[in-house]
Amino acid sequence: MPAPRFIQWEGQEWSINRLARAYHLPTSTLNHRLERFGETATGIQRALATGIVDCRTAGRIGATRSPWRYPG
Repeated sequence: MPAPRFIQWEGQEWSINRLARAYHLPTSTLNHRLERFGETATGIQRALATGIVDCRTAGRIGATRSPWRYPG
C-alpha cells in the first residue's frame, strides 16, 4: 500500500484522502487533478473547484461536441 500523500492547503497539512472527503470528491479524482494541475496554490484551488459530472450529463455533453452526432 502506498504511503499517504500530504499537501499544504490553507495553512494546514492535509492528506489527499482527508482533503478529498472534505470537498466531497473521490480520492482518485483529486489525485489525478493534482497531477494535471500541479500542487501549487492555484492548481490545488482549481482541482477542488472543478465540479463532478454524472455519466448521463457527460454523455450529453460529449454528444453535442462530437463530429459524429446525428443531424437534427
